[in-house]
Amino acid sequence: MGKGAQVGDGEAVTASDLRGFLDALAGLAADVDDAERVEQLAALEALQAARVAAQARVMVGLSDSQVGVQAEAGLAVRQRGRGVPEQVGLACRISPQAAAVRLGRARAWLTQLPFTLRALERGRISERVADAAVRQTSHLGPADRRAVDALAAPLLPDLSFKEADAAIRRLAYERDPAGLVERIGRAAQDRAVWSRPAPDCMSVLSAVLPVADGVAAYAALDQHARELRAAGDARSLPSCAPTPWSSG
Repeated sequence: MGKGAQVGDGEAVTASDLRGFLDALAGLAADVDDAERVEQLAALEALQAARVAAQARVMVGLSDSQVGVQAEAGLAVRQRGRGVPEQVGLACRISPQAAAVRLGRARAWLTQLPFTLRALERGRISERVADAAVRQTSHLGPADRRAVDALAAPLLPDLSFKEADAAIRRLAYERDPAGLVERIGRAAQDRAVWSRPAPDCMSVLSAVLPVADGVAAYAALDQHARELRAAGDARSLPSCAPTPWSSG
């Protein structure tokens, strides 16, 4: 076998092996009972998580290798790593910007959140929960981040996403309350509004705002829409308010 990732028995797995596995998945048994279908879904969900973890290891390995090659070539320190997001993006069919975000997340898992990564590799937590571990500990120093990881990771498999997110946030706050307050302050400074095209000549208008501003903006839009509706506008209102602050 060629050079590749290691599996449990020490045998390497190559890209060719992985492509063969894709073919095997395409032939997933369909003539089974519903109990087996549920088991298939659970196994595929675990496989999805393991795939994310494996990609994380591969992309960090690629980055480290490229930095080494560039160092040997005499490239200045500040320039080392250039081109890696483009290579990752091409392989994953995402933009270089999105690839850079994935690479940063992957390095956080490998270097500072190893217990979270291990749970992800074994399919015991989802990518979304592992993402929360990165996000909710982003204000911590390396040592504090590892400490929170060691405490949080054993809890996460038994929690919903909302519970897991809250548990990590609580542990991170207990480790560094001032750091969390500072992170929240920085987030408020990064508020933004943008739009993107949508199908059928429509567009999507999005905003990231401090919670008070976001609630106020939505309330103002909702009130204006209701006033137009009361004045005879035939356009409908949404059946439910698309906001986590709704009491409905």
